Amino acid sequence: MTVPSPKEVRFLGDQLQQDPFRYANHAIRLLGCLQEPLHEASCKAAVQSLKLFHVTQIDKGQLPNKRHQVNSAAKGSCEQQQADDAQQQRDPQQMYANWLSRQYTAFITQLLQLLSSNTSATLQVAALAALMECTRHEAGPATFSNALYGQLLHTVLHSPSLQPEAVGLLCSKYLPCADVRYYTLRTIAKLAEQRAVRSSSSSETHNRCMPIGYQGSIPHSLH
Repeated sequence: MTVPSPKEVRFLGDQLQQDPFRYANHAIRLLGCLQEPLHEASCKAAVQSLKLFHVTQIDKGQLPNKRHQVNSAAKGSCEQQQADDAQQQRDPQQMYANWLSRQYTAFITQLLQLLSSNTSATLQVAALAALMECTRHEAGPATFSNALYGQLLHTVLHSPSLQPEAVGLLCSKYLPCADVRYYTLRTIAKLAEQRAVRSSSSSETHNRCMPIGYQGSIPHSLH
């Protein structure tokens, strides 16, 4: 597939923004640009266009926040849930919401991929900025998405290819905000706790596999 030029990407994004139902396939084409990081200008333009599109759709209530979906599913009976699912399959508005949810999930996945891959500093900065914008909208008005930020921070902490410019943006623009600092410390503490549990389990498994009486010393014959 030919990668559209930055100008074409912005045109596709404008059409998608103006009439999402008519130009829904533009979202798929723009998402494909995120898989072409060598075409840096087009990829960056696609990140910005899709960010604007998804944030606008979330703010319009077209993309139900995930906590509401989970709570609704938990409250309903299995039979009621099945009936609701069947009704949703016949409801064009709900079909669009389901499609939009899948597109949004794929968008977030691609942004995280840009951060964890050996891509340019320009693309990583654009991806980080888009992800941070989504954390401000995903969970609803005036609600910080700790779940999405946790994914972002996990990627930042574990990516061997993270560019210094992306780290600089996080530290200079976002960490000065009190809520971001709070969730950063909370997420790091959770990751550290999970790692400690895994290390403890690994150590216990290792000890169980050792011969009885083994003290970890080197056999005399090998000195």
